[in-house]
Amino acid sequence: MAKQNGWVKIEARAAGPTWTFCFYATRAIDGKRVQQKIALGLVEHLGKSKSGAWEEVANQKLRTKINNQTVTGRRLTFGELASQYESSQIPNLARTTQYLHRHVINDYLLPRWGDCPALDIKPVELQDWVQALAATLATPTRAKIRDIMHRIYEWGVRYSVLPLGTHNPVEPVECRRQPGEKKYEPTLLTTAQAASLVQSFPLLERTLVLVVAATGLRMSEALGLQWRVADSCPANLVSWCCRSTEDGQFGEACADARNPRRSSANVAP
Repeated sequence: MAKQNGWVKIEARAAGPTWTFCFYATRAIDGKRVQQKIALGLVEHLGKSKSGAWEEVANQKLRTKINNQTVTGRRLTFGELASQYESSQIPNLARTTQYLHRHVINDYLLPRWGDCPALDIKPVELQDWVQALAATLATPTRAKIRDIMHRIYEWGVRYSVLPLGTHNPVEPVECRRQPGEKKYEPTLLTTAQAASLVQSFPLLERTLVLVVAATGLRMSEALGLQWRVADSCPANLVSWCCRSTEDGQFGEACADARNPRRSSANVAP
């Protein structure tokens, strides 16, 4: 088969205009040649010229990778499906979401399902596995694992990695609460109790609590605040809504197109 160079183009994605590298690959599951895409990065980072996109293709050695693909008669495994999802889709997500998806894929999905043919995984097997996780994981965590696996299958069909019309085996899987599992019940405080509690905190913790109460910041956002942010804080408190990440990067929520919750960018009263 002749070597291919692929091509680059700009696509509109949730994170903003994105350079993608396109090429053809033989789908292992049925031997059909289909178009594949790999996200290279945002236009604002790589520039509007194709030269920046091609430079990123060279940095990742993508031309070599797409021409080294070998096609065998075996069926596509879930591990291969997840790997393609990770390289193509995860870079478009917010930094903290990228970390969560990689954690779920590498620590939960691949150890159990990585070597299984993607189309041979049955809902009943998934249901038993999800319920077995209840021994060590709470219901919301198991639900997150289920949702990410469901999303991987959806992505596979959308981008022709899986045949069109493929049934998503995760669709009927439920995350049922285990008998005896405690449901979270918030403790409601009166105004006097809340004021007394806040006053009992040291100055630093007291300030943090008041900032969260006044601005509606999430705890991870409040813990990520830095003095340089506070010193330059304008009257519009939405500029305080910084997304803290595992690598210490910050960005304004109102300017972050990847922010999944538009209500987070609302102006605080």
